[in-house]
Amino acid sequence: MVGVLSLALCLPGLAWAPAVLGQDPTSETPAPSEIGVDLEPIGEPSAFCNVLTPAEASAALGVTLTVGSSSDTDCSWDSDFVTSDISLLVARDAGDFELDAKGIFPDGVEVDVAGRPGWFTTEGLALFVDLGDQKLLTVELFGTPGDDIDVQGALTSLATQALPRLADVPIPTEIPEPSSMGDPVLQALIPDAVGDAEMVVDVYTASDLATDDPDDPGPAASLAELEALVAAHGRTIDDVSFAAAYFATDTVFGDLFAIRVAGADVADFQVELTDLILQLLEPVRTPATIAGKQVTVVTEGPPAGTSPDPSVDPFEIPLPPSYVYPSGEVLFIVSADEPELSQLFELLP
Repeated sequence: MVGVLSLALCLPGLAWAPAVLGQDPTSETPAPSEIGVDLEPIGEPSAFCNVLTPAEASAALGVTLTVGSSSDTDCSWDSDFVTSDISLLVARDAGDFELDAKGIFPDGVEVDVAGRPGWFTTEGLALFVDLGDQKLLTVELFGTPGDDIDVQGALTSLATQALPRLADVPIPTEIPEPSSMGDPVLQALIPDAVGDAEMVVDVYTASDLATDDPDDPGPAASLAELEALVAAHGRTIDDVSFAAAYFATDTVFGDLFAIRVAGADVADFQVELTDLILQLLEPVRTPATIAGKQVTVVTEGPPAGTSPDPSVDPFEIPLPPSYVYPSGEVLFIVSADEPELSQLFELLP
């Protein structure tokens, strides 16, 4: 995926939040360890924590756990982090079972969870349950479990207990975003599909990001350097908008990040803009032609000549190349493999 760091992390996601149950999440909490630390929940526990009781989580993992942090879509149960380092996270998220569970953890094993398809991976000590409608239940263990703990069995048991309670939690209708959010000019430049794969697109203006959460200074701070860059070329932050898009099937994946600076020719400062977006330590630029368009292939260090050895430490494998293409007011940054790479560039202006 394109390494769009500080700017892309500001982009709001297409998140959904389930409604909540009405139980007391602190019920049946076992007594804390006499030699441990009696932890208090981090903030008021959300009602999502009621999908499991602390007693159920503790019994399954053989460690005293209490409610930790939580939100409307997840909850953690934590040890005292003195006598044990165990933490359990249960979450319900949007996701594709084949792509986001099996695809990311291909060495996992199939598990039946109360009649639903499940996928357990020892790599992440996580169990994914297909809830249907592009939603997943994730039960994930952090820390070092005891030698006598069957992690797969424990997480399967916990997921089985959580499922019927989760089924009673309605998923609220998404609140429509304000019609002013986005940039229709930039939106129109993003293809609807690449081959048979639909393109999923989010478009935001810089102003949208800066005001999305007035209590969160992060987006405004991330945009400060960008504001200085466009000001040096006679534009303001109000002229800037972003598009974050991806396409995916069972066999292909690609993504696209675009930034528009209205009234500017981004080719004049594409290097500075690319460096600001990708934030690579040692970017290497190589000119190329794709679908008749002049692009710059940007890599972290020299481009890899062959596919990496799967036995190599994944942290030593270089990031996939980013294909940078300026077109008038818009800088496109694409990450994809052939033939979809050429197909996508054929569709760009």
